[in-house]
Amino acid sequence: VVWLGDPVWKRIVRHPDVFVWDEWEPRNQRVCVVYPQLPPRGSDAARRLDRWAIPGSLYIDYHHNATLREPHTVFVPTRQLFDHYYTHFYFDDAELVTEVNRMVRDHVRYVERVYTYAAQIVAMLPRTYNAAHIRRGDFQYKDISLVPAQKLVDNMRPALNTNVPLWIATDERNVSFVDAWRKVYRKVYTLHDFRDTLTFLKAPKKLYGLIEQLVCTQAKLFIGTRLSTFSGYITRLRGYMHMGNTETYFSTDDAAQWLVREMQLGKEGERANERRPLWKNGYESMTWAREFKDVYEKLERNAKR
Repeated sequence: VVWLGDPVWKRIVRHPDVFVWDEWEPRNQRVCVVYPQLPPRGSDAARRLDRWAIPGSLYIDYHHNATLREPHTVFVPTRQLFDHYYTHFYFDDAELVTEVNRMVRDHVRYVERVYTYAAQIVAMLPRTYNAAHIRRGDFQYKDISLVPAQKLVDNMRPALNTNVPLWIATDERNVSFVDAWRKVYRKVYTLHDFRDTLTFLKAPKKLYGLIEQLVCTQAKLFIGTRLSTFSGYITRLRGYMHMGNTETYFSTDDAAQWLVREMQLGKEGERANERRPLWKNGYESMTWAREFKDVYEKLERNAKR
């Protein structure tokens, strides 16, 4: 989702294959594009769609919408798709859903040099480490960003072996912020520890955040920040990379409680119902706030469904 005032997007919108589509009303209603077309009311297909979509969504029929069918690209200059793409586009064919998710995984990705920079840092870390993303700075949700460091340490400690090194990705500018973890864990690393390496590699500072994400993807266990899309994308990447644990965990939650919940109910992905996507389990109003296993599991061609 982009805004017409952005100069980069002004250039994009002038491309012959890009169309400004400004026809959806009302503006604040959630949109669900249905492919190949809207099923007849009362049919089994219609009931599947209703089970899948967020209640109150505005259904857009792909087959009967010339704007969607003809151009190579549709440019949406409003906030109507401010969310994960996979919660807005419905495909009745499960195999097609997998194909689309696989295409996004394989072709919508960071440029290769970001992976190269991150690999250099990972190679300098211990073979096994855990990781956490602690969002601070200008994060708008102050009840999350201002949680004291010691409280976060206490929340995370039941899930993270203190003898296993910990990587902390954070935008906190006060380097002493991580001292609370250094007092507990055998070894704590941050990107600040590798500033000389990044300088030597001539890594642009604008890529530092992406590099940190990729370092977090290689951790044995990752704990993120609630409502952070930065944390969410790390989880999705871990899913793409088939890491051992791709669950969603937050540092503001007491790890002891979610460990007990997992023992009793199993991991979230193991409870997934193909007839009901995971975001329908209480996340209908804020699906953007985290990632869901529906988009990154079972993408390999020989995977069991």
